[in-house]
Amino acid sequence: MQESKNTQQARNPEQFNHLQPLGGVKKGDLATLLALQSIKGLGSRKVGWLLSQLESPRDIWSAHDAYWAKVSDPEQAPHWQTAIREGDIRAIRSFNNWNGVDKVLRQTREMGFLLVPYHTPALQAHLGQISDPPIVLWAKGDLGLLLKPMIGIVGTRRPSSYAHRHTQRITLELAQKGFVIVSGLARGIDGLAHSECLRHQLPTVAVMGSGLDRIYPSEHKNMAEIIGSKGGLLLSEYPPGTPPSSHHFPQRNRIISGLSQGIIVMESGLMGGSMHTANTGLNQGREVAVLPHSLDNPKGAGNISLVVDGAAGLFTTVEAFIERLPPSGLLPEIPFIYQEDERS
Repeated sequence: MQESKNTQQARNPEQFNHLQPLGGVKKGDLATLLALQSIKGLGSRKVGWLLSQLESPRDIWSAHDAYWAKVSDPEQAPHWQTAIREGDIRAIRSFNNWNGVDKVLRQTREMGFLLVPYHTPALQAHLGQISDPPIVLWAKGDLGLLLKPMIGIVGTRRPSSYAHRHTQRITLELAQKGFVIVSGLARGIDGLAHSECLRHQLPTVAVMGSGLDRIYPSEHKNMAEIIGSKGGLLLSEYPPGTPPSSHHFPQRNRIISGLSQGIIVMESGLMGGSMHTANTGLNQGREVAVLPHSLDNPKGAGNISLVVDGAAGLFTTVEAFIERLPPSGLLPEIPFIYQEDERS
């Protein structure tokens, strides 16, 4: 069956030549990642499986039938839901929205953001083992922080004075010991953790559930600006212009936990984003601890349940928590932007 002219163009790497590379990433690879991310129904799990079978992402446009047979075989895929369906193959082969890809790249450059692809060694060190790593992350700030050990601090948007006080204390102690604090820029515990780092001129990483130009909540706009320009790092897997959405935040949570060696839940009810982050972290094999709470405090019911279920330990001291973390120290000093040699 003959392919359409648009399909042939979409699978021709030469058509990427007009796109300018960002951060040392090859033109065709970066464009390919944005194209695949934009195709509805693929998702990061499927794209990760597709790319794991290629030498370079842009090779997907010239892939042979044997490749498509392998990636569509449920018995060879890491999970049956990861297997590529016929509709996915048609969507990839017929993709021709390169104007949209070019627009995203242009907006990214004009806004001063960077793009960090999934195969960046520093991202692989943190996120390479989770089941659904992001395909690309938009970034603003110090990418060198991705080479350092991180601790996730999460909790309710309306903390008690008890949680407020201990969030500030624990955040500062961990940051002073060389850990980068990562959280979600939300109201409450997230904002307290970030602001405590900023107050002491210590770096922090904020993972957002919207484009980097669409700060949410709006009252944290100044905080985000300081994080992105004063030694911290803003991250998002959503392109510029993407507004916040309820389904973005659970997706964001897996990145917070994936980046973190350990996660501390300061205060959480039985439901909500903090519990989702904690459970996602547990599924990713991360160390999870909870600040002790009284049975009289319904805001800490989630903390108590995590301990009762045997899923998390009680946080007692920073030293005891650090001892439970997997040994790693600083990550290797490796380039944090993907670079490959020119190929013929």
